[in-house]
Amino acid sequence: MNDSTLARLFRYAAVSMLFFLPLAVWLALAVGGRTPPISQERFDHITGMIMLGCSALFLLVGVPFVLPRAWNGGVPRQRLLKNGRRGRGFLVSLEEDAGEPRGEGSSVRMLLEIEIEEPDGRYLTCPEAFDVPAGTASLLHTGMELPLRIDPGNRYSFTVDWGELRAPS
Repeated sequence: MNDSTLARLFRYAAVSMLFFLPLAVWLALAVGGRTPPISQERFDHITGMIMLGCSALFLLVGVPFVLPRAWNGGVPRQRLLKNGRRGRGFLVSLEEDAGEPRGEGSSVRMLLEIEIEEPDGRYLTCPEAFDVPAGTASLLHTGMELPLRIDPGNRYSFTVDWGELRAPS
């Protein structure tokens, strides 16, 4: 694991822990004896309400926004196109996917397996679904070179730069 991966994991853990900060503060006050004298039943009720609120906040905000980024470890494809480092890939296999294209305009959903070449060697990626522009789909064939944009923090997160792909001359 490199430094940027550790920093990203720490950042996601820190943001996730913020959801449970009210519970931690309440428990710290209770353990330190700073809460007003209340019955055990009332204390349990308040603690339960705070835990329920923290969990609801995490479910409403954390699940849709924090967890997908942490789980996928990914940078959105549009940001990769702008900020990713350039790379070379070679098309190992391709097949048309039955799924609907997610992209805008006319595109063909294809399952591509790409071998990425870097200075320290080549590595094969898992087949991944891409929305290939309709005009470009007919140009694809096994063995061809593809212009890639690779996430500097995670070499398995990449996208194909379809705008740079040119027809063979």
